[in-house]
Amino acid sequence: AVTDGDVVDLLTDAAGRLLIQQAPAGTLTNWSGTVTTGGTAQELAAANTARRYMFIQNISAGDLWVNFGVAAVADQPSIQMPSGATFDMEGSFVSSQSISIIGATTGQKFVAKEG
Repeated sequence: AVTDGDVVDLLTDAAGRLLIQQAPAGTLTNWSGTVTTGGTAQELAAANTARRYMFIQNISAGDLWVNFGVAAVADQPSIQMPSGATFDMEGSFVSSQSISIIGATTGQKFVAKEG
């Protein structure tokens, strides 16, 4: 049975009949870690054309910054993640580009899950 939490998109066919697209199931790859060298961008996850989900959480005291396809910097155009912030991609758009992360201090922790 399909429940509300399982439905990704509602579509109709040419005859107007309702079609239901169910979210795919899978396993998560754990990319959680720490900033290895403060002030220097590092790859969080390699480019992945099969990526359907990405979740990142900053569990450190200082800001982290993430970017896609290029090295992250502690400013725009990177995405700022203050302490406790989360960022996730799912549904209608998920970047397949590499993901880069940077933090000011060596040892800053983050949680990252890819599906």
